[in-house]
Amino acid sequence: MDLTFKFRDNDNSIKLDIDKNSVLFGFNGTGKTRVLKLLQDLSNKERNKNRLVDLFEQFNVENIYIEGTSFLELLNDKHKHGISIYNEFIEKNRSAFVDFITISEEIVKNNETIPFFPSNRFRMLNTTVEHLLQKKSIGDEGRQLTLFFKESERLIYEVKKSFGISNFHSGESIPQILQVEDITSFLHRRFADFKYDNKWYNLRRNSLLSAYKAILFSRLNRTAKYISPDFEELDRIKEQIIQELLGAKIYIANQYVSKITKQIDKNNEKIKDIDDNKLRTILSNIKKVNKILKKYTNIYLKFKDNELLAKKDGDELDLSMLSSGERRLLTLILNVVYSSEDLLLVDEPEISLSLNYQSKIMTDLVEILGEKIIIIATHAPFVFKACERMEFDLVEL
Repeated sequence: MDLTFKFRDNDNSIKLDIDKNSVLFGFNGTGKTRVLKLLQDLSNKERNKNRLVDLFEQFNVENIYIEGTSFLELLNDKHKHGISIYNEFIEKNRSAFVDFITISEEIVKNNETIPFFPSNRFRMLNTTVEHLLQKKSIGDEGRQLTLFFKESERLIYEVKKSFGISNFHSGESIPQILQVEDITSFLHRRFADFKYDNKWYNLRRNSLLSAYKAILFSRLNRTAKYISPDFEELDRIKEQIIQELLGAKIYIANQYVSKITKQIDKNNEKIKDIDDNKLRTILSNIKKVNKILKKYTNIYLKFKDNELLAKKDGDELDLSMLSSGERRLLTLILNVVYSSEDLLLVDEPEISLSLNYQSKIMTDLVEILGEKIIIIATHAPFVFKACERMEFDLVEL
């Protein structure tokens, strides 16, 4: 199934076949990551029932073509007059945006001497808000506003978690951080209420949803998973595997209790054999993972009680104790082996891997894909060449 994405801020269209292994190759800023994240979000029909308009704004989508058919041509409302609703919201809440800028500037000033404090991220957020207030992002207000909410909430969360309230250089920063958090939450709530009270927005949402159901991912028949370069991806897939292991154990235990109960009660009902296929699959998949790991490193994975550990040089280690390259290898391999989704969207698989491993890992991942499809976004020539050898669809940006 051919999809072509056209973004407002990119002159080039991006076309790929989501039924084939593909590689998106190009420099940073060419739209690779955006395509992967958009694919994941578009594949989630339930999640998108009420947020399709936001989705198009967040990713700055001008149009999507499905097998050559324009998505916008399917809409009942093809006009762009709705862009003004974002300016209307910004004007009605101008004082709150100005407060955000003022307090953020004070936070940066009070914490400039703290190592690793994300001062530049606060400054970038302020620049975004200033552009919105000065109407310098004409036609892009929806995307900028959505990204502002997303980035500000992430930044505040990371500051509170990583630095801790007690680590701020100035005691004045404690209430300031909480104030910025309150302003962001207030604006986000107000924006949600504003959208759903707006007649144009609701018409647009219903039109998008109707077209979405009619043609887009109703023809995909695939579930998609985005795998980022972040180390948190390893935590997520590890937690998924552990939960599946616990679920399989509980299932077997319940069957065993039922069997014993029937035997004691001398129930004449035929007693079924215990179904342990799920547990066997989970355990055998670890062997598959270890077989691949053996080509790269001297670690192997094992289940101990209800935990997934790595054994290295005789020591049992939590996966977080491994090197960055080993963790990236595990992230890629575990996701391909254990993910239930059948469209895997891998962003920069080369992160933390040596040049030798960058091409080698692609060969190994493809060998264990089975019926799954993989779409890679990369700017690493070794990864691109490996994909080319394996006859991926090549999308150069």
